[in-house]
Amino acid sequence: MFFIVKVTPGRERAAAEVIMYKALAENFEIFSVVVPEDLKGFIYTEAKTAYQIDLVSQDIKDVRGRLQGIVKDEEISKYFVEKPTIEEFSVGDIVEVKTGVFKRMKARVVDVDRAKNEVTIELQESGSIFPITLSMDLVRLVEKGRKQV
Repeated sequence: MFFIVKVTPGRERAAAEVIMYKALAENFEIFSVVVPEDLKGFIYTEAKTAYQIDLVSQDIKDVRGRLQGIVKDEEISKYFVEKPTIEEFSVGDIVEVKTGVFKRMKARVVDVDRAKNEVTIELQESGSIFPITLSMDLVRLVEKGRKQV
């Protein structure tokens, strides 16, 4: 059964690691901890009973408590499906860089290399336009664009 644990926003991964280490060290029956990227302030934990989660999460700095109830299978299963990022991008799309020096900057896709899982972009917020090649994992789609010739 999956349960939702409320944590400090932005500290989801740290709280999940502490929960798993504590569960392993003290032999709690916690089977897994899921940290969804798009859900801030919450993590999913899998255990036989909610009591196990309450015990393991006591005295953990970033844990704010457990929400009442059990998570339905349909709600948690969407996080276990791999999304095909290779087919997601096309020339002319507007993307946002997720990490690195250009974090949060918007750019236009000028080339997509599906074999190498790379995308070439031109930053929109830059004074000079120069192409940058990044892995598709480092950008997220903001807006679908038209293919430009």
